[in-house]
Amino acid sequence: KPMPRQVAEIWDIGNSKLLESSERCAKVDTWRGWPQGTAYTLAEDGFLSAPALGGSTGIAFAVNAPTRGGLMQTGFHFRSKQTKRWQFFPNSKAHRSGICPIPFILGAGYLPTAKTVVITEGQWDSVALAASMGWLASDSAWPEDFVTMGVLGASNWRKVFEVFAWPLNACAVLIPDND
Repeated sequence: KPMPRQVAEIWDIGNSKLLESSERCAKVDTWRGWPQGTAYTLAEDGFLSAPALGGSTGIAFAVNAPTRGGLMQTGFHFRSKQTKRWQFFPNSKAHRSGICPIPFILGAGYLPTAKTVVITEGQWDSVALAASMGWLASDSAWPEDFVTMGVLGASNWRKVFEVFAWPLNACAVLIPDND
């Protein structure tokens, strides 16, 4: 189901903060080692936000579930600048229920026919790969036969296969962290 209105408002405010400040986006790009303009592109495409939650500021990635018509944002994965911890919103502590830690996917429209699916551990690595390949440079830059998936933590790799219909004859490239 879609994000609760209260959570969507927090996301939208944080997303607007990024889109209104090229300086803020440039700081994210520099911090993560991404090419300049990457954070802005992600924010513009609805994948990145800079929400403030309970006095904590940070960065958040959209959590999108597959639907018949594409992807639907169900919440976001937030990393607090202060605690450096990740948290899902909505979650069962602050809301009635939480969201499934679905992999962060770029190039989702190509998933049914993808020839290569690159699975990284986390959103950062998925974005870094796509940005370094130039796939985020423009709407036409993404190769139709590639998809990236950022698995949200080492224990959530099964979600890749549980949530998304795997393309026929696709090759999987795994790029895990050292742990």
